[in-house]
Amino acid sequence: MPNVIVHAHEPFSGVDLTEENGYAGAPDAFLGFAFLGETLHQEWTQDPQTEEIGAFGSVKTAGLRTKRTVGDLRGELRLDAKVSHFLLGNGFGEEKLLPDVWVDNAAAVGANTHVYLFNATRPSLRIRSHKSGKDNAGYVSSFDGQKSAGFRYEFPQGGIPFFTGRYIGKSETRLAEASNTIVTPVGTRSSTGRMLSNAQAIFKTKSDLSVTFKVMGFTVDVALPLESDEAYLNDPTESLEPGMTGNRLVNVTIETQLDQLFFADGNPYDEFIDGTFSKCNIILTTADLIGATGKAYALRLDFPNIMWIEGQGPINNRGAVRQTMRFQAIEGATASPATGNQEFRALVAVSTADDADTYYTLRAVHS
Repeated sequence: MPNVIVHAHEPFSGVDLTEENGYAGAPDAFLGFAFLGETLHQEWTQDPQTEEIGAFGSVKTAGLRTKRTVGDLRGELRLDAKVSHFLLGNGFGEEKLLPDVWVDNAAAVGANTHVYLFNATRPSLRIRSHKSGKDNAGYVSSFDGQKSAGFRYEFPQGGIPFFTGRYIGKSETRLAEASNTIVTPVGTRSSTGRMLSNAQAIFKTKSDLSVTFKVMGFTVDVALPLESDEAYLNDPTESLEPGMTGNRLVNVTIETQLDQLFFADGNPYDEFIDGTFSKCNIILTTADLIGATGKAYALRLDFPNIMWIEGQGPINNRGAVRQTMRFQAIEGATASPATGNQEFRALVAVSTADDADTYYTLRAVHS
């Protein structure tokens, strides 16, 4: 039988993922993920090269030492109360459930709000990339022991917001798979999508969140300084569980257009010039309503304490003057609802009907 090329957009290509019972332990049930792409791969460190004299310039020996996997997984963060929450829960580490309230803590019977907070306890993931063709048997790249090294949430101008998770893990295993095995993504994709592509953005700043700021797009980047530890000589090829080596860093970049009030009191540019600490609160809503609550499915990105570290609006083209602003999130007291001190948290509101068959992070800290 001739070789058959595997195409990335065939229905037999797909990604599913789950949590593991302990680092690189037995996996739980897998969930299909409607993804945009992945760059996960295994890499090796090499033994040092010999410096012996008289080798005539050639390499006489070569050895492989520690292996690990690195890469990212990208997908559209639609509010389906399943995989999106699963990825947020793993990226942050802790999840709280607040029944019958919306993301701003207002009463909303029939709505569940999930609050995602940073916590050092993060279970490892197992991510499988299915690379099957329609005729011949294909294979699955299984990446075990995947620990979150940060994530990125980007809402590009005129585009659909997407989530990128960065991972460092233990190893890659290639598994055989019969052809015509379709990975079915979990979660509802309705006509309105709950995908936030038609989202209304409420972007508030100032120390009392009294200023509504108009934006065209934004990017939230969370860097978790995760590193793989050196292997012991007892087993030089055995990669150890990655660990944190520093403080996380949260930066947010926003794109807007310069207006006549760019230096008005409470405007981000005014705060940037004066070096004033501020706050930022972003609420994105879909066209889907949660039952009879009158509230929409929503994603809230809350930054209780920020410092603007970049602001510019150069005149370098015709038309509207583009303004770029960037801030760093700093630990501060959260409110509405209060969940302790955090520099960044995410809140997602969905219908309790969606939560009836949910699959959230199983071993992340719940409270």
